[in-house]
Amino acid sequence: MSLYQKSMETADALKRTKEYTELKQTWQVVNKNPDLMKKLEEFRKLQQNAQNAPEINERFKSLAEVPEVAQYLNALKKLNNRMMQVYKTINDSIESDLRSV
Repeated sequence: MSLYQKSMETADALKRTKEYTELKQTWQVVNKNPDLMKKLEEFRKLQQNAQNAPEINERFKSLAEVPEVAQYLNALKKLNNRMMQVYKTINDSIESDLRSV
């Protein structure tokens, strides 16, 4: 089985987690509000440029005050933490293998 296929299996497994289910539910709520979607998209673009940290922090605080967005961001954080656990497991396995060489 190829690395790509394993990656797809991992993605499918992540989609079956409670973290992903929560993220999907909160996304559906936020997605119904065009104004919130616009603000989130503007925030994402600002993050990608990452040139103005004070502005990013201010926008984040403003967005996080909206309950639906706060729930979405919290769910996103939980899924990101789960993905970091997967990455750590893979990384630890590779490091362990390298140490045994």
